[in-house]
Amino acid sequence: MLEIINLKNEIFGPVALEVNEGQSIVVRGASGSGKTRFMRAIADLDEASGEIYLNGQDRKDLSAYEWRKRVRFVSADSNWWFETVEEHFDPEFELENNMRKLSLKPELMNWHVSKLSTGERQRLAFLRAIADEPQVLLLDEPTSALDENSTEKLEQMIESIKSNGTIIFIASHHSEQVKKFGPNEIFFSNEAVEVNLSRPEKLKSSIK
Repeated sequence: MLEIINLKNEIFGPVALEVNEGQSIVVRGASGSGKTRFMRAIADLDEASGEIYLNGQDRKDLSAYEWRKRVRFVSADSNWWFETVEEHFDPEFELENNMRKLSLKPELMNWHVSKLSTGERQRLAFLRAIADEPQVLLLDEPTSALDENSTEKLEQMIESIKSNGTIIFIASHHSEQVKKFGPNEIFFSNEAVEVNLSRPEKLKSSIK
């Protein structure tokens, strides 16, 4: 279980919710309303006050590195640190097999990152994130650069990971994607954050 208690910074909050294993939460709202900053804060990439627990483990008791292995944020256009794709993956990860599942050619493993298209980088960034088998996956517009076929395959992989117990947060503007990963959602506006879960809880919190 992921428990968030009064998480806030200068853009959003406070936000409080509990998410069980295998649940997905859709994160919605206008650009600049705090969606990305909220997910980055959960991953300890942006400063925010409040408390976060994962299966009873306080975020503050872990190093940033250890927390981010368990709670992974994936940007719509992630950063890359090495020249080639393969250098970003542990040799034990079944990279070639997973690449095929996302319609990526195995020879891309040896390519320089600079040669990849935006859609190829987006899918490979997703694979890089799941290689550590995180317990929470925070996805910021994960299919924004993908065509319909590639989107469907990535969504199938997300569903598979979710069925194995991973908690999914997904920021999306696509109505079909919202339906697929709903009905749980967090909606950000300029006035408030509204949390609507399939359980009876409905929490509101003001944005400063």
